[in-house]
Amino acid sequence: MRKLAELEQLNWNQLKRQRSNHVFPCSDLSQKARRRLIEIGRDDVDDLVSFHLTGKERIWCIYQDDIMHVLWWDPEHTVYPVSKRHT
Repeated sequence: MRKLAELEQLNWNQLKRQRSNHVFPCSDLSQKARRRLIEIGRDDVDDLVSFHLTGKERIWCIYQDDIMHVLWWDPEHTVYPVSKRHT
């Protein structure tokens, strides 16, 4: 919760400058995440924003009309899976 409160104090330009926050095209998300967007009626968006909380943990949002709409807490980094470097 502390990290979310910190993020809440930043504007969109400040959020984008942080290296740990990213915008991802929905087409690059895991198949399960894309299915979930359809289920919740949010498959109309092109991109989602990922906020790094700790280690693997992410919060996924839709940025719309200057508001971040939280979709998911992703504790295992499965919405946009990546393989670790040098493994």
